[in-house]
Amino acid sequence: MKSTNRSNSPAGSRYKNYIRKAVERSLKNLGTDYIDLYYMHRPDPVTPIEESMEAMAALVKEGKIRYIVCQKYLLIPFAALMLFIR
Repeated sequence: MKSTNRSNSPAGSRYKNYIRKAVERSLKNLGTDYIDLYYMHRPDPVTPIEESMEAMAALVKEGKIRYIVCQKYLLIPFAALMLFIR
């Protein structure tokens, strides 16, 4: 079941799995081991910000993503990403 928001990302706790599969598919399609710059356009209104940050932090720690750009995110949740990555 997909969420009804415009981002078309799955609702709730499936977000981590969704983003991981999307990144791994991109890596395979690009024929590379990592993505230099991952651009997050806006938060998913259905997914808790902590879950998004945990998913991105895990991919950074695994070396699959080097840098993350977040647009339209509030400063406090963005600071939370920095804590998860460290």
